[in-house]
Amino acid sequence: MTFPEPACALGFTEQQLETILASGVTGYRRWAAGKTRGLCVGAPSCDPAHGVIHYEDDVRRFWRQYVHARGFEPTNAG
Repeated sequence: MTFPEPACALGFTEQQLETILASGVTGYRRWAAGKTRGLCVGAPSCDPAHGVIHYEDDVRRFWRQYVHARGFEPTNAG
C-alpha cells in the first residue's frame, strides 16, 4: 500500500485515517486506545487547524502488524 502524505505536519487527520483504513478504522481506534495523539491547533505549522491527529508511525505500525501481516481486511475489522 502507498500511504498518502499526512495533511498535517504532525500526522494524519481524522479524514485521512478513515480514507486509509476504510471500515477498518474501528479496529485501529481499539488498537490505538490509550496511545498518544496529537492536537493540531493551526499556526505556526498548519493553517487551518486540523484537530486530532494520528501519528504516521502508529498508523503504519497498525497497517504492518494487523493489516498486512495478518491478512486483515477492512470489512472484518472489529
